[in-house]
Parts: sequence; structure tokens; C-alpha cells
Amino acid sequence: MQTVRWKFFINFEKDEAWLNEMAKKGLALNGYALCRYTFTDCSPGEYTYRIEFLRYYSSHPESQQYLSFLAENGVEHVASWARWGYFRKRTEGGQFDIYSDVTSRIEHYQRVNVLWLFIMCSFFIQAICHTYIGIESLLSELERTSTMSLVYAPIFLLLGVALFFAWNSIRKKIKGLRLERQLRE
Repeated sequence: MQTVRWKFFINFEKDEAWLNEMAKKGLALNGYALCRYTFTDCSPGEYTYRIEFLRYYSSHPESQQYLSFLAENGVEHVASWARWGYFRKRTEGGQFDIYSDVTSRIEHYQRVNVLWLFIMCSFFIQAICHTYIGIESLLSELERTSTMSLVYAPIFLLLGVALFFAWNSIRKKIKGLRLERQLRE
């Protein structure tokens, strides 16, 4: 039986944890597209899931090579959306981690952090632009434009603030992983 769930995550680790909880309940992810998760029935705990922000889109030749490497090691590429890859491995095969060392984990978190930084900055720029347009329109008595811009400005500001917390959280993890790497060297 197919089950669809709609959910939004900013933190990919929470998304990953939720997918693993769903697998423990007997629901295996078999598709994802913009907050829409499609599941099929499976044995409870049959799979372990991991999410990775790929270097390139999954159709890129280097990503195809990487996906082939994962498949050779028993990892199934379940879905992709933009550069986010959803992977699973049967639990019976032991612990499933995509990253074997601290350096590769740091690189992954840095890719995610650049994404959040870019989107966060674009939201803040949009908030500033809409505030400027709204104030300018109010001063020149173009009421309709000013109302809409002054509605959009706080929305973009709130989205930017939400992404700031996601970005800062990942930044702290990168800092912690760098310390861990230094201690191991």
C-alpha cells in the first residue's frame, strides 16, 4: 500500500531521523518531491536512511559515478530533489553511514551551509528591497504597491531569520567537527 505524507524540514538531520522513524514503523520511502514523501509498506526497521546534499545534480556524470559506487556497496538511491539525495540500506547489512571520516562530513556540512547562506542572504535582500519599495510607494502615494511590499518584507525577513538559525546550527557543527579532527591528528 502507498502512503503519502507532507512535511517540511529545514534541518536535513531531522528529516533523516523522521525517515528512520517511519522505517521503524514499517514505511519505506520510495519517492520524494518538494515536501511530499511517498512510502510503501516494508518490514519494520528494514531500512536505514541517509540524506546527502550532493556536489552536483544526480544527473551529472560525477554524481552518476558516485551513485554507482554507492550501489556497489549496497546503498540504494531512493530519490533526489535538486541536489538532495535520499539513500537507504538494508539494516541487516550493519550500520549505514555515508561518511567514513571527519573531513568528508565537514565537506558535506560546508556544502549545506553554503546553500543556507545563499538562500538566507537572498531572503534578507528581498526584505530590504520590499521595505524600500513599500516606503517609497507610501511616500509617492502608490497605495496598492506599498501595501503588498510592506506585507512581503516581514515574510522574507522571517524566512531569513529561520534560515539564519539553520545556517548557524550547521556552522557550529562544522566548528565542532574541525575540533574533533584536530584532536585526532
